[in-house]
Amino acid sequence: MVCESALTLALEGDRLPGGATYVDVLTPATALGEPLLRRLRATGKMSWQVVAL
Repeated sequence: MVCESALTLALEGDRLPGGATYVDVLTPATALGEPLLRRLRATGKMSWQVVAL
């Protein structure tokens, strides 16, 4: 997960929420968003499910 996060930052900066030049303090989910989820799903080792509470 750490490696995929680093690759997302390095290779997909233009797809990150706010763009590659956005500067602020963000949580990993906010900063990496969908691009990271796509990379993690592509590994076939992780999955997520949204459940309404």
